[in-house]
Amino acid sequence: MQAEYKVVFNRKKKLNSKGKALVQIEVYLEGNRKYFSTDIYVTPQEWKPSPLKAKYITDAYKNKLILDKIQELMNFEQKCRFNNNGKFLLSEFDILSQPKPVKPIVLTFTEFYAQQLEIEKKNILPVTLRQQKTNLDLLKEYCPVIAFEDLTYALIEGYDQFLKSRKGRDGNGMKLNSVDKRHRQMKKYIALAINHGHLPYDQNPYLKFKSKKESVNKAWLSNQEWERLENLTFDSQSTPLIELVKDMFLFSTYTGLRYSDVHNLKKESFQNTEEGLELVITAMKTNKPFRLPLSHLFDGKPQEIANKYLKRNKDRLFHGITNPKANKLIKEIAKLAKINKYLTFHTSRHTFATHMVHKVGLLYAQSLLQHGDIKTTSGYLHVDLKEMFEQLKSTDWKK
Repeated sequence: MQAEYKVVFNRKKKLNSKGKALVQIEVYLEGNRKYFSTDIYVTPQEWKPSPLKAKYITDAYKNKLILDKIQELMNFEQKCRFNNNGKFLLSEFDILSQPKPVKPIVLTFTEFYAQQLEIEKKNILPVTLRQQKTNLDLLKEYCPVIAFEDLTYALIEGYDQFLKSRKGRDGNGMKLNSVDKRHRQMKKYIALAINHGHLPYDQNPYLKFKSKKESVNKAWLSNQEWERLENLTFDSQSTPLIELVKDMFLFSTYTGLRYSDVHNLKKESFQNTEEGLELVITAMKTNKPFRLPLSHLFDGKPQEIANKYLKRNKDRLFHGITNPKANKLIKEIAKLAKINKYLTFHTSRHTFATHMVHKVGLLYAQSLLQHGDIKTTSGYLHVDLKEMFEQLKSTDWKK
C-alpha cells in the first residue's frame, strides 16, 4: 500500500499573533499518520484548497513550495521501497529530520596561509607578522589563488624567479638572501599545511627545490670604533632621538640584547641588588626568562645607561623610536663617529658576540646571546685583522 499525502491547514485550530497558521503535509499509511512542516504560514483567507487543481493557497510561489515538499516526500518513499523490496514504514521519514553532515570547507593554500596568520597574531612579534604578511602579498601578486595541488616544484621555481626579477625602490631585483627569506616563510606555511592534512608530506615542493644564499660580511665594531662611538657627542641642532638611539645601540653592544628586547625595556625590567642593577626579562623572540648582572659587564657601562634613562621616570626606557627609524639614525651616527661600515641595530649583537668570546669564551657567549645552537653563535664571531697581525707578530714561532 502506498502512502497518502494531504495538505492540511491550522491542524491545531489556533492562529498566531499575526492571524496566521501553519500549512503542513499529512502522510497516512496503514492507520498511522505523520506530519511535516512546510514552514509556510498563511491566514484563513489565503487558504483556498483545490486539490484537483493542485492549488492550496492563493500565493502561487508558496503553493509551488508546498508541491515541491510533497514531491520530495514521495520520492523518498519510492527510493526506500526500491531499496527494501517494496516495503516502507513512516518511521523511515525520521532520517530526513536528522542533521545533514556539514561538508568541509575547501580551502586554497592562499586562504590557509591567511587563516594561519590570523591565528598567530597574538603569538608572534609585530615585525615578524608584518614580514609574513608581506610574503603573502608577494605570493598573491605572483599568483592570486593557489590550490594545495598547485604547490609543485614548478610553482616554487616560478615564485623564485618572480622574486628575483621584482624591482624594488632602488630599481634592482630582490637580493638572494631576501629571496631565501621569502622561501623560508613559505616553507613554514607549507609545513603547517602538511600538519593539517591538506598536503601529503611527499608532495612538499621544497623536498626538491633549494633556494640559494650568498655570504654576507656582517659588520661589527672593533675596539677603536667602539670607543669612538662611546665618546661621540651631539650638538643642539641634532635630532633629540639621535642620542637615544646611540644609547640603545651601545646598551645592546654591552648586553647582546636584540632590538625587540631593548625597545621593550621597562622599569620593572630592572632589579636593584647588593652588587648593582640586574636585568630580568623574558626574551620576546624565544619567550625564555633571561637575567643579566649589568654591573659586571664592561665595567658597568650598561648599568650607567640604564640609570640615565630610569631617572627620566617614563614607563619604557627607550620610548618613541621604531626599528626602521633607529637603523636610519645609526647610519648617521656611524658617519659622525667616522665608522666606515654599513651599520644596523643588529651590528650591536655581532659586536657583543665577538668581544664576549674573547672575554668569557664561546659557551658563555652562546648563553648570553640566547642561542639554541652554538653554530648560530659562531656566525656572529669576527676577527680583527689588526689584532690578528699583532698576535702573529708577538708569537714565538721557535717553540
